[in-house]
Amino acid sequence: MSDTAAAAVEAVITRERFDGVAFDLDGVLTKTALVHEAAWKQVFDDYLERQAKLDGRPFVPFSSQDYYEYVDGRPRDDGIRAFVAARGFILPEGNPDDGPDRDTVYGLGRRKNAHFVDLLERDGVQVYPYAAPLIQRLRAAGFKTAVISASKNCAAVLRAAGIAELFDVRIDGLDRETLGLRGKPAPDTFLEATRRLGIEPSRVMVIEDALAGVEAGRAGGFGLVVGVSRDGDPNRLRMHGADVVVPDLSRIRLRDSNQTYFSDRSTRQPMPPVGPSGAPSHPSEITTPEPSGMGQGEAGPWALSYEGFDPALEGHREALFTLGNGYLATRGATAEAVADGVHYPGTYLAGGYNRLTSEIAGRSVEHEDLVNWPNWLPLSVRLDEGGSEWLSTGGMAKLLQYRQDLDLRRGLYRRTARFRDALGRVTRLEECRLVHLRERHLAALQVRITAENWSGRIVVRSALDGHVINSGVQRYQPFNGHHIEILDATDLTSDTILLEAQASESRLHLVEAARTQLYRASQPFEPDRRVVHEPGLIGHEMTFSLAQGENATVEKIVSVYTSRDRAIADPRHEAVTAVSRAGRFSELARSQALAWAQLWRRCGLGFVQVRNESDHHTQRLVRLHIFHLLQTVSPHTIDLDAGVPARGWTGEGYRGHVFWDELFIFPFLNHRLPKLTRAVLLYRWRRLTEARWAAREAGYRGAMFPWQSGSNGREETDVMFLNLRSGAWIRDNTHLQRHVNAAIAYNVWQYYRATDDHEFLYGYGAELLLEIARFWGSIAQWNANRQRYEIHGVMGPDEFHDAYPGAKTPGLKNNAYH
Repeated sequence: MSDTAAAAVEAVITRERFDGVAFDLDGVLTKTALVHEAAWKQVFDDYLERQAKLDGRPFVPFSSQDYYEYVDGRPRDDGIRAFVAARGFILPEGNPDDGPDRDTVYGLGRRKNAHFVDLLERDGVQVYPYAAPLIQRLRAAGFKTAVISASKNCAAVLRAAGIAELFDVRIDGLDRETLGLRGKPAPDTFLEATRRLGIEPSRVMVIEDALAGVEAGRAGGFGLVVGVSRDGDPNRLRMHGADVVVPDLSRIRLRDSNQTYFSDRSTRQPMPPVGPSGAPSHPSEITTPEPSGMGQGEAGPWALSYEGFDPALEGHREALFTLGNGYLATRGATAEAVADGVHYPGTYLAGGYNRLTSEIAGRSVEHEDLVNWPNWLPLSVRLDEGGSEWLSTGGMAKLLQYRQDLDLRRGLYRRTARFRDALGRVTRLEECRLVHLRERHLAALQVRITAENWSGRIVVRSALDGHVINSGVQRYQPFNGHHIEILDATDLTSDTILLEAQASESRLHLVEAARTQLYRASQPFEPDRRVVHEPGLIGHEMTFSLAQGENATVEKIVSVYTSRDRAIADPRHEAVTAVSRAGRFSELARSQALAWAQLWRRCGLGFVQVRNESDHHTQRLVRLHIFHLLQTVSPHTIDLDAGVPARGWTGEGYRGHVFWDELFIFPFLNHRLPKLTRAVLLYRWRRLTEARWAAREAGYRGAMFPWQSGSNGREETDVMFLNLRSGAWIRDNTHLQRHVNAAIAYNVWQYYRATDDHEFLYGYGAELLLEIARFWGSIAQWNANRQRYEIHGVMGPDEFHDAYPGAKTPGLKNNAYH
């Protein structure tokens, strides 16, 4: 293309067509190769000069030719090995914990990183003309912006360039390593950016200068791929997937029109044909990616996100951010949190109940509760100097940033927090957490710790905490909540700890085993460790060094087994074996994403766009409800004996009891996962004996199922209610809600109609229908005056009216749905 033609091409972005822009960093926004080369020269010249004196050979400085031949484009450690070998020196490998003063591969690598950060902070980095003004104009117009880089120093580069605050999302080499994302030309890093922005790829413009980068944009189905060719051949960028190529960022313009998206000033060029998904249809066949998850703020139909910390809302958010797999569920409390009135860590087993007796207000009261089991989350961080305390939302360090994201697509919880202590040291914590959907006994969390403006020693504590009780509901707090007894708490190996507990009355036995390992630049390293052993708590404290701008990653993999699990020798042996065999966090995250993708394929809902703009809010709410439904009853439920509690397994509301809520989810499951419906109906069938006994005791025939059910199907509803303000006991008549029986019968018949499951009907369903029919036949009374049958002494679904004014007996007559 001639210079005149190149100057005529421009890319045009409009709000009608796009919601976001994803920028490559080096070559598009900044010139960082010169800074890398300067940092390498400092490191190698110092090393070469000292080696030359020791060996008596001439000192030959590190050159630009050396940089491009041995170092540029290679991982840091590989570049060191290649250059040193080329000069004929032998450099020990060392280990990942080597400090920058060590003459080893790892030591020189850390020294280079420190020099690189120093150069950035001292000299800054060159930003290409028009870059910052373009991003500012985009943001002012309402566009979301993302920056993508393969460098692990991306954050430092952005700060040095003075453009760090111009992006809603940053995806760098650390993210790629943590999440196991493929590099370009695979579109993974760009898709991760759009996922966090909460925007469909077809609504995002990609701006790249590399051949692999434009190929990634094309493969990802992005709305427009813009190539930037300052010195190279623009035709090569077009051949590799760029829709339009511009000579610099001044040729990217904002326009109000929704008709033109890129143009040549002499001859307008139309937008490439748009396929059904909204992505450009390129000449070669492309696979349109499935929608991605985590959104930014309130954008994106696959994300639930909150920016900022609000103590009054944290408990509500912890429930919404609960992760589970139908076997195990853990609330979205922070990893360092304890139950303190703001946070409430909770881990629950599906159907994991226990009974306790409380002596309160002159009465002996027995309750069955969903048990809060030992907390596997604890992972706390503090600096080792200056009397620092553990970093937390309620501590003395100032909270500079706090963000929580629930990735509905992949079943991941993410949190970012930045703290500044009294000495001005800023530490960034980035957490990612999962409860594995396929491997039901495994859960994991990963925390990346970055020393933003300091160097020194840091302490990490990873623990299993048995100091937990049931206290998550204020109204229940006067009652006995001490459900578990700790049987053992021990360290098994240098990186593995174990906690055993059992429920006091049901004797349900649970074992948690946790493996905590540390990584720097993807390589494991061993910190200074000490065992923390307190009554009911076992942990490891790990101390190591961080240099300014450097980060370390802590991975905590946990296995959970119980005495009721099938195909096990004993829970302790199985928990230890499972945690020792489990892979790294990135492996678990990949298999987790696959498991959720398979489940969403069966249970996802399609949405038809009826307006110009997608209704992300509605889609997000619907998917959030489906997500929690599938965490409450998952394919693992088929192997369990568990019902559907009113609040799911997200906390202790309603004591975790089962009411009639399956009525509302079976229409969804019957046509997608009918085996789950069958499994939950069998929960009712197994409690048919108890229901028969309850009917007999009340003077009826057949089976009378309880309004509140737990472990064995007896009525768990209180007969007396304690008014916490007055201290008086009030009669509780809510057990008279007999419509639960009609709901169970209805569920049986609707399941049969949807599945034609004759085996279930003959073996289980017909018996449920018959016994419930006998109950209704016996509770109905003939009214000769009205010539009809009536049902007396019931209540609900309206729970506010449980008796007539002045009546001596509770309940209403002929209550019905309206």
